[in-house]
Amino acid sequence: MALTTEQCELLGALLAQDASPPQRTTAALARQANLSPRQVAARLGELEARSPSLVRRVYDETWQVQAWTPTDAARGAHEQWCRA
Repeated sequence: MALTTEQCELLGALLAQDASPPQRTTAALARQANLSPRQVAARLGELEARSPSLVRRVYDETWQVQAWTPTDAARGAHEQWCRA
């Protein structure tokens, strides 16, 4: 199933090499994508519910934040569905 533009944008932000955990929180991703935190949480929840899951929520001990992280399948899905 194809990804939406919003999902592609969020997945791309998570796959960025320099994205630290504070930049992968729902609030930070919402600012970056110019969406509400609720919209970001909904889109990421959809990506998390896919099979295979493309993202997951983790608690980063170093930064002490709840952040999103891409799964191993995320890069392949991003390349397949988001590169026009």
